[in-house]
Amino acid sequence: MLNERDIQQLINMLSSKDEGDACAAVTMLANSKGITDEKIAELQESKDQRLRRRIHQLQAMILLRKRREAVHDLLSGDVDFLKGMVAIHMLWYDNDNQMEVEDILRDFLIEMRRRKFTRLDDLATAMRFDADFIGHVDSNLCVDNYCVGVGLESRDLADSVLCALCRQLMLNPDDFKTVMYRGEVFLTESPMRIAPRGLSPHRNWSVVPLTDGETTDFGDTEILRFAANQLFSHAVNADSLRYVMTISQAITGRQGADAMNALPDPYRPHRT
Repeated sequence: MLNERDIQQLINMLSSKDEGDACAAVTMLANSKGITDEKIAELQESKDQRLRRRIHQLQAMILLRKRREAVHDLLSGDVDFLKGMVAIHMLWYDNDNQMEVEDILRDFLIEMRRRKFTRLDDLATAMRFDADFIGHVDSNLCVDNYCVGVGLESRDLADSVLCALCRQLMLNPDDFKTVMYRGEVFLTESPMRIAPRGLSPHRNWSVVPLTDGETTDFGDTEILRFAANQLFSHAVNADSLRYVMTISQAITGRQGADAMNALPDPYRPHRT
């Protein structure tokens, strides 16, 4: 834990002409949580151009750290699904304005909740013909299908995200639940009927019988974890070290060298 003297010494290093020393100071300050927002605002008014530039870098790193921590907290405890989906979006589109993403989600919810859905069939009709949404079998091939801001604007999301969002649109969400059935995600009544049915977005919003096999509950926390892992898989497939690092830190809660050790090959450091 850095004390006030340590923090001030690191701040002084931000003006250094040595890029290595300055970068090290930025990283240590970003990870220490010891520098206040008030101090950052004060330093942004400095006449030292080099210092101002590094303070901007520090501010960006602190913002990314807070977003990673927010995702990790949401995946680790009692989850607010809607906040979680915004956090997942910001994990990938980290330059987006979070308030704008929240506004997109809020406007969608307000518009659809006016209809006070109580039946799967009515919801299916509205999502297919009025809202014009397209569902997709869950896959890491298209990361936008898990980013709620992009997906709500394009009307194009993964089945797991759509089913969980649709549950939030029902007048009584606790009367419904998301389940896995034969490798696909469905929204069903809860408790399930003797002859259970499920709403499938990618099947053209059909409500189909779920009688040929067992269902497994797939709740909000599981869906958020699944979405985060889909983003991580996509980052690995794209060989994007930046996103591999950022998303792995959010999922595991680890930082620095410890985070590197949690990565899969070929990203994990090899000790000789």
